[in-house]
Amino acid sequence: MEIVHSFPPNIASIKSILPITEDNIFTYGSNLYVPSGHEIPPDIMIHEKVHSDRQMDFNGAENWWKLYLTDTSFRLEEELLAYATQLKWVHEHLNAKAYKMALDEFASNLQTLYSISITFQKAQTLIRSKEKQL
Repeated sequence: MEIVHSFPPNIASIKSILPITEDNIFTYGSNLYVPSGHEIPPDIMIHEKVHSDRQMDFNGAENWWKLYLTDTSFRLEEELLAYATQLKWVHEHLNAKAYKMALDEFASNLQTLYSISITFQKAQTLIRSKEKQL
């Protein structure tokens, strides 16, 4: 994935639905948009690669983003898949403490960053369940 230090082309649409800051990162096709310019850790690259691959499954980023921004069930499923894949990577490469910390962080993110009505505990359960399916 090519890293671009700016916002993606559809940022206005994203901002109309999701709470966005400069610290957010976005995948649009094969580009990873990192407005903050921060380095991206390997596990987050795994997460974003899932989004990139899924966008190609939907005949491009534009189609995927339209559905992602208008359908909360789709958005939840896409994030569950990405977080579960990311958590699996953490599980395979880091220790149990890192796994627990990652699960907590991912559940908190799912609960707060995506305008999805979900509890922290439910987010943890769904991410773990999805990881076991991978």
